[in-house]
Amino acid sequence: MKRLMCVVTAFLFIAIFFSAGFQPAHSETVTLRWAEPSPKRGTEVVWMNWFTKELEKRTFGRVKAQVYWGGSLAGLKDGAQACKTGMADVGWVSSAYQPGYGELSKVPYAAGFFSSHPSPVFLTDKWLKTTDRIPALYEELAATNMVPFIMRWYDIYWTFSTKPIRSLADYQGVKVRAVTELQQIGFKAIGAVPVFLGFGEVYSALQKGILDAVAASPDTAFRYKIYEVTKYVIRHDIMGAWANWCINLNTFKKLNWLDQKTLFQLGREASMMIARINEDERHRLIDVFRKKGLEIIRFPEKDIETWGRNPVFLEWQEKYIKEQEARGYPARELVDLYLSLVKK
Repeated sequence: MKRLMCVVTAFLFIAIFFSAGFQPAHSETVTLRWAEPSPKRGTEVVWMNWFTKELEKRTFGRVKAQVYWGGSLAGLKDGAQACKTGMADVGWVSSAYQPGYGELSKVPYAAGFFSSHPSPVFLTDKWLKTTDRIPALYEELAATNMVPFIMRWYDIYWTFSTKPIRSLADYQGVKVRAVTELQQIGFKAIGAVPVFLGFGEVYSALQKGILDAVAASPDTAFRYKIYEVTKYVIRHDIMGAWANWCINLNTFKKLNWLDQKTLFQLGREASMMIARINEDERHRLIDVFRKKGLEIIRFPEKDIETWGRNPVFLEWQEKYIKEQEARGYPARELVDLYLSLVKK
């Protein structure tokens, strides 16, 4: 009952905030142009197929989705702009790829460089609860004409490498693709050379020696076939990246209030479904990578502890909080709430 009340409260806030008091009694059939940057394979297909079918079913055909796979409508770096302008009705938004959009999604990184809990299901639940209680993320994205309805975590990050990395010392000079600002700071702190590339460029960069390694979630590494151009998987549970699936605000307002509510409810279900799939896939893919010929290296716990205590992480957290509060958002309150929920 308590969880249901959180969902209802969050939806009521969103409906009032975004709809400005106007709700059409009936909406015409709306087909959402959905810009999916990933290739059409792996677990992305599983949850996406479920979501689009359920959306059409639960809205009795009033809302449908046409998915444009593989960046054919908007790529990794273009999803926010496409959604903001209406070129796409639904876009993938990540502050790592699109600075300035959804910066509050970085709040969970405040839990530390390494994941504070092994389960993406647990962490996703806590982040949803945080945004229910303090809906600043909705306000932030609304300012750029977007409404987030799916919040997804890309699971923990391992390092997929062309060379063995068995200790902190082995990271010296390693050119590693790192996506988030915190990951780049973290790898640089131990002497690695962080490189930012779109994931579509990583395979080729590993082949050509532009990269020695890539930090990636197991599912993402599998979808992009990184196992074909690496030899080692270094297991250390680096905090993954958070992203949002957003709907263009003008498109959102075309939906009647029941369909808006359905979109949000499905979004929550999809957020948790993705988390469960990622957790299951992580365990399954260990065997898959091993069968593909990759050596699985478990990084020493003492090196993880040493790495995680590096003061650069606290410095980044304070810098991030001050930057967001200067923009008018309650970053410290969000960080404190999220950390309190995770610790429980």
